Amino acid sequence: MKEQFRPFRRIVINHYTGPEIIDFSVLRKHHGTGQAYLISSNPEKKYGYRHGIQCDLGDVEESEWQRLVEDLIKRCGEQKLFAHLLEWEKLYGFSRDAKEAKQMALELHAARIFENIEWCDYTAFNEKYRPEVLKK
Repeated sequence: MKEQFRPFRRIVINHYTGPEIIDFSVLRKHHGTGQAYLISSNPEKKYGYRHGIQCDLGDVEESEWQRLVEDLIKRCGEQKLFAHLLEWEKLYGFSRDAKEAKQMALELHAARIFENIEWCDYTAFNEKYRPEVLKK
């Protein structure tokens, strides 16, 4: 039997109200998303733009995704680890300002980059902030 073509179904989330998220892998960023929308059409058309994050949950509005990751960091008691990652990003990352550095640190935290031995800064980061990890 020939398989039927299924069109892509996009799930857009502006405010997440589902079950509590307990795993960072669900929030790991795949790529950024964006969508223009019409605000008003008379007499002049005015447009807005929505920024989002594509993750396993779907296309989550950017500020909502940030809130979900920050909530999970707090629930897991990893505020100190996030602060270290944010400091690392500010010192060695390519962020232009504090807002961009925080966004990048949230993306790296959700990806659990500090646990990935293939990360180019794995040894340096863990020597400075988590030396107990390298002793194992």
